[in-house]
Amino acid sequence: TEAIRLSPDASGAYLNRGIASFRLGQYQQAIEDYGETLKLSPQDAVTHNARGQAYGILGEFELAIQDLNQAIVINPQFGIAYSIRGTSYLNRGLFEGDIEFIGLAVDSYDDAIRLISDPQLEELGAESRMGGSRDQRLANAYDGRGRAHFMLGQLEAAIHDLNEATRL
Repeated sequence: TEAIRLSPDASGAYLNRGIASFRLGQYQQAIEDYGETLKLSPQDAVTHNARGQAYGILGEFELAIQDLNQAIVINPQFGIAYSIRGTSYLNRGLFEGDIEFIGLAVDSYDDAIRLISDPQLEELGAESRMGGSRDQRLANAYDGRGRAHFMLGQLEAAIHDLNEATRL
């Protein structure tokens, strides 16, 4: 907050305050700070990803998916963005009772697993450090995809993915 007061055009200060707010569970404040970051740096994939995650937590799935799609357009190798988008699709499908979103979740998790599994595919920047270690990011993607397969009645695929998440 002090950095913003001293330099109101410092996008990094808004981003970092948004991250702090997010970690404190203050998701609406985080969204506001991420919005300020994006006014100053509209092509920041990390910020689109972070705001999408916050929107998802608040149940604003359409806004979450819009931000996550934008993060992916900016950086098509941003594995964690695909995984978080998968979770947004999964939760939207559950909330709205629309199985089509569950299928979109599987597709997003497929991309996340493909990118995160291959160190040559996933971008090696700040983006690759989001969501914990490679094993943690993969475990999250396998877990989400396993839950989506379960909801689609694809039990063998669900068991495979959930076993892989547990192994990781």
